[in-house]
Amino acid sequence: MRDIQTVRDDVTQSPERKLTALSAVVSNGRDKTLFASQDNADRYRRLVDSNIIGIIVARFDGSVFEANDVFLKMLGYTRADLAAGRVRWDAITPEEHRPLDEEAIEELKRTGRCDPWEKEYFRRDGSRVPVMVGVTMLEAAAAECICFVLDLSESKRAEQRFRHALEAAPDAMLLVDRRGEIALVNAQAERLFGYRREELLGQTINLLIPERFRRRHEAQVAAFFFRPRTRPMGEGVELFGLRKDGSEFPAEISLGPLETQQGMMVLCAVRDTSERKAAQRVIREREAQLLAARQIQEHLLPKAPPELPGFDVAAATVPAEIVAGDYFDYVPLPDGSVGFVVADVSGHGIGPALLMAFTHAHLHSCVQTHTGIGEILARLNHFLVSQTEDERFVTMFLARLDASSGALFYASAGHPTGYVLDAGGRVKARLESNSLPLGVRDETSFTPADPVTLQPGDLVLLLTDGVSEALSPGGELFGAARALETVRARRTRPAREIVDALCRAVSEFTGREVPLDDVTAMAIKRCS
Repeated sequence: MRDIQTVRDDVTQSPERKLTALSAVVSNGRDKTLFASQDNADRYRRLVDSNIIGIIVARFDGSVFEANDVFLKMLGYTRADLAAGRVRWDAITPEEHRPLDEEAIEELKRTGRCDPWEKEYFRRDGSRVPVMVGVTMLEAAAAECICFVLDLSESKRAEQRFRHALEAAPDAMLLVDRRGEIALVNAQAERLFGYRREELLGQTINLLIPERFRRRHEAQVAAFFFRPRTRPMGEGVELFGLRKDGSEFPAEISLGPLETQQGMMVLCAVRDTSERKAAQRVIREREAQLLAARQIQEHLLPKAPPELPGFDVAAATVPAEIVAGDYFDYVPLPDGSVGFVVADVSGHGIGPALLMAFTHAHLHSCVQTHTGIGEILARLNHFLVSQTEDERFVTMFLARLDASSGALFYASAGHPTGYVLDAGGRVKARLESNSLPLGVRDETSFTPADPVTLQPGDLVLLLTDGVSEALSPGGELFGAARALETVRARRTRPAREIVDALCRAVSEFTGREVPLDDVTAMAIKRCS
């Protein structure tokens, strides 16, 4: 398998074919006076691009007695040098290339023609120029021939640039011909497949394809050359590569047509996607875990508010991620009263959500046998101190409402201030924190604050800091005052509408559908 000689997008015919065609034309003409008359010069100028092809007329003894300007300029000679006999075929040819010339001349003597071949010429200054030479007999009796010389310098530079680009590519690169034979590989291909370069060149691409895919691949190669275009290979199909040691790896392969002197080839870029697929599996597993956690969390939240004569209750949570660290609940207490809970785990995401699930479970266990909100919080705190990491804590507002009297007893463990608004919308009471958050210190005591008696028209508003600390695009805080104003304007509406309006106001203020921190609000209205 011959390696590629050049990559020239603007040459549709290979140098060998071009020189062979020109040789055939001259061979038919047998015109020794190729440059002797203007008529002949015009005739052959139509056949030869004078900016590309050098032409000489020489004898087998090495003397050159005619050359065109392209050839002379190519080697740095003048017509005076030509006339003085300083331009000799044998003298301008490096010694290591002379055997090729001799073989070509022998073939020319025997058959009257020979295939073009690559060699080098010396320039006048001693430097070398890579060329391709095509020769045809001019006069057998005089042992004269005409040579067409194509300067390959730019082709070689283009080839070198192509090779450098190939080596610098981050993917494994392989150049494959119509027969599926590998003509060129880069260092990445050696590393990826485990073969040395010499082991791959000339082998079929099937060497790198698992056996179960080979038959289909042969059809794909034929289809590609029938309609060559840059595209991913095997669109919608999972592809695999085969290493020298027999191991397989998932692969992403891109194909691109490339015109070379040997005709159309396909340039293949191969990327090992093992790490990407492993990362995708981790992401899918994490998403599945998050969805499962969300379903569990949604199951933990109360399906509906308690039915309390004379009261209208509603609450809502808008999570910052798939799962939330905020939590609200309504819990029946042993004495027939109802407990109201709004809590917030530090941070947000799956870790806080799991901690909140533990808190929920332990809370429901405690309220089976205890009514005192201080005692319930103390038991929760002891549990969380023993179960949580140092940086995790839970703020919680726990209230007990006696529906018959309207008395609201509460304790707040580091939670944001709650508010009681009267029928006119004025702040009747501030329900402030009176202890450390849960999970900080085991010796913390949780003493209930003085009770607040709710009158008809009063409204209790409980929040997490996701409401008051929400930020506008300009960095302004939503704040408690704005929350109270939103609620005050809708205080005569049902509790559900009040909560929804507050969550919507936060979203509009921040300009975000999904908040940066979990948002939770609860409204308790005494209607009569």
